Amino acid sequence: MNDAVPAPRVLVVGLDPYRVPGPWDPTPVAEAIRVGMAGLDDAGFAAEACLVGLDGSEDVAATVSAALASHPGSVSSSAAACATRTSRPSSSRPSSAWYDASRPRR
Repeated sequence: MNDAVPAPRVLVVGLDPYRVPGPWDPTPVAEAIRVGMAGLDDAGFAAEACLVGLDGSEDVAATVSAALASHPGSVSSSAAACATRTSRPSSSRPSSAWYDASRPRR
């Protein structure tokens, strides 16, 4: 009988440093992401990265939604709702409810 508890799953959503336009070196950011992902693994999490670009090469909402849908039952419905939202909040400063699906929307 296998009584092993599966590792908690984490979906890390962020920007792909190689697909953010601008005159900058993405290598240090990519390395920091790699280190962070390794740290999650070392802490016992089954982490998966979903990195999106700002270069217009993809439908960001569809990419994040697909990543969330790839593990049914492991994501709260409010997190999925955030991923499928088509527009950002109107203020120039993002609200915390946009990024933290565990907090109720205002």
